[in-house]
Amino acid sequence: QLKSNIKHFFAMRVLRKKQILSRGQGERVLKERSILMEAHCPFIVRLYKTFRDAEQLFFLTEACLGGDLSHLMKDRGHLDDCSTRFYTACVVEALTFLHQRRVAYRDIRPGNVVLDERGYAKLIGSRCMKKVEMGKKTWTFCGSPGHVAPEVIVNKGHGVCADLWSLGVFVYELLSGGLPFNGSDPLKILTATLHGIDQIEFPKIISNDASDLVKRLCRYKYIYIACVFIPPLREESLVVVS
Repeated sequence: QLKSNIKHFFAMRVLRKKQILSRGQGERVLKERSILMEAHCPFIVRLYKTFRDAEQLFFLTEACLGGDLSHLMKDRGHLDDCSTRFYTACVVEALTFLHQRRVAYRDIRPGNVVLDERGYAKLIGSRCMKKVEMGKKTWTFCGSPGHVAPEVIVNKGHGVCADLWSLGVFVYELLSGGLPFNGSDPLKILTATLHGIDQIEFPKIISNDASDLVKRLCRYKYIYIACVFIPPLREESLVVVS
């Protein structure tokens, strides 16, 4: 139950029913709502309540007034190692929460990461989110060209580990200001993705350690990924075990 509080801000996301149905996304919206209502994680934008009328759906969420990372990238061009490490650690915390519940996010990119009033990064809701039971796969194509994993493109089935590839692309993009896989149209971008990360020449602005992390993330098989908090240095380190 929501209590009146003039110091607390909320955001209202409005979805048009006709548009959702015409695109065949009704089931995805319902799944997104179901996942977000149970996603009580400090690194995922909280969904408090949903409403509807004859023409629209309304998602009442927490307000993150710091904007998203894509706008920050436009202002700065690229981020330094310290900022990238911090924002990536926030995203890893969100993914850890989702993956423990067998939920694949499938659309990790700067535009889907927003900042709260304290500067912490949070994943927003996405229609690409889907629960994938242990030992099973999903075959639906979902994600953004340049960020999506190869196993999603070739339609051979994928699970939560597809997020790790997208996380590697996310790290590369924050550090360099651009995508590793690019082209003049979406088809060429998807083709470049299928050629793999080993075909990419990393810019010098990305350190050797960061390059190694990206290359280890942009692979097919993983056991787990963890975010380790190391006091008293207050440094977040990503640990990937393959």
